[in-house]
Amino acid sequence: MRRSPFFPLYIFLLLFTMGFLSRLGPFGEALFNFEFDYATVFSPLTKEPDPEFTEKASLIYLDEASHQELNQPDKASWDRSLHAKLINRLTRAGAELVYFDILFSQESEDPAADQALEEAIRNNGKVILIAQLTNTWSGGVFSEQAILPLGRFREAAAGWGMAALRESSDGAIRRMPVDLNETTLSGPKVAARFLKGEKPVEKAETSGNAYLRFYSDDPASLDNVWSYKQLLDDSVPDQRLKGKWFFIGVDQTIGFTGA
Repeated sequence: MRRSPFFPLYIFLLLFTMGFLSRLGPFGEALFNFEFDYATVFSPLTKEPDPEFTEKASLIYLDEASHQELNQPDKASWDRSLHAKLINRLTRAGAELVYFDILFSQESEDPAADQALEEAIRNNGKVILIAQLTNTWSGGVFSEQAILPLGRFREAAAGWGMAALRESSDGAIRRMPVDLNETTLSGPKVAARFLKGEKPVEKAETSGNAYLRFYSDDPASLDNVWSYKQLLDDSVPDQRLKGKWFFIGVDQTIGFTGA
């Protein structure tokens, strides 16, 4: 069966109409979600994944196996001396980037562990930390407040960026707030600059109409996915870690909440 030459126009009109309706309350959000999901699944990629990213990107999970083997708490922060040990391991191996998706906003109960973490971050020279936003309602007024990494860790790190993803009502991530304004706290501007090196950071599309294309929803599709405990010793050769970009965070599929 031959496809009508007007088929692309029909799809455009459908998505345009759904995009307009998506501004109309909860029903509109459901339409937006459908529009986004449809476009993600069926639209061809306009730009292939950066081969440098697919080669270098590596995930390190604070997973259940590490949680059990390292005897870490369920609902409290992990021992920061372990994070220091991991950073030192990656430093020795020649990692190109270490990004912690863990908020270090307060002193821990172990000053020695805090000191070890600070020194490890500083000695590495390529660690990116995160800040977070808290949302509050007071007197009918909505406000956001930034929670920053502890000053000593910010000063030791190569930079920090805001980790502020907002879930849709169904729990999926479809929106990425981006702000590269020099005068604001929000936005991954420091991390972006670090990854670009001396190259200028590309201006972000901030009209609210751009789609964020996820190349894969399966982290296992990356060649370099590690359990936290795997990299605390020398069982993995340095050569496999050299030049990689490491993103370290909690495996959200497991039960414990402490990081």
